[in-house]
Amino acid sequence: MKASNSAVKRLILFLIFSGAFFSNSASALSFEKTARTAGFIYDPAQDIYVTKIDSLQRYFGYNGFYDRMALPAAMVIDAEPVKFDYGGRRYMLELWKGQYNVMAGAEIGLYEKKHGYNYRCVSDENMIYMSYSLYKNGVKLFDREGVHWWLTGFKPGVYAAPEELTMENVYLRFNSQGMRNAFLKALYEAGYSDARDNIVIDAENGVGFRFGAPKNHQSWSKAARELGLKATASMVNHLNQAKAKAGRSDNSPETMDLVFDKPHLGFLFDLFN
Repeated sequence: MKASNSAVKRLILFLIFSGAFFSNSASALSFEKTARTAGFIYDPAQDIYVTKIDSLQRYFGYNGFYDRMALPAAMVIDAEPVKFDYGGRRYMLELWKGQYNVMAGAEIGLYEKKHGYNYRCVSDENMIYMSYSLYKNGVKLFDREGVHWWLTGFKPGVYAAPEELTMENVYLRFNSQGMRNAFLKALYEAGYSDARDNIVIDAENGVGFRFGAPKNHQSWSKAARELGLKATASMVNHLNQAKAKAGRSDNSPETMDLVFDKPHLGFLFDLFN
């Protein structure tokens, strides 16, 4: 039986945010090595972590159950799946934004239906160019762009409720006009509009829009999400306190190595209680 993606995410987060603990052991795993092994790399220009094309999650695909299990894994996020048919295949492009444990972040993923409720990550030849800018209450947190199947950005030490975040200037350049039009039709059917959501198209098979309030029903009640946000706010506070004790303000792997050094290990246990 395959592990669920939420379990994988939580394991990966645990490995990343506890990697420095093992740096003093015989395995000599630094935070950077642990993160890279799990598929995450640090972008020093924006002080964020992003996923590589060959990250571990690529082997697990997607199932709607994963979104429903995000909250128990301390991830309070808005999920916006857009499903469409093209070329005899069923595709899904999904957007996410919100609080991921100690990080505010956003994601775009492109998947192809496998069977039942299961989707596989698209192959290299079916990846598309994606880009977006993540804002919190009108202030930009970071930009992301690239040819990818799963374009992500996560900023540790920032707390943001999903409704405080918007993915502005979302742009998707599909590999054919037909695929772009099939997605655009599904986007309109999901409730997006040209005026409210800034939908634009171009001659390069591209479509742009804005992701603010999700149009799809979210898995958890408002009360449950508020409890989750209270817990993640505490996690963020613990992380920032540990960084301050270490005399650091950035999110670099070197900072995380210091945060998880023995004097600061209380943060590790607080994070995963």
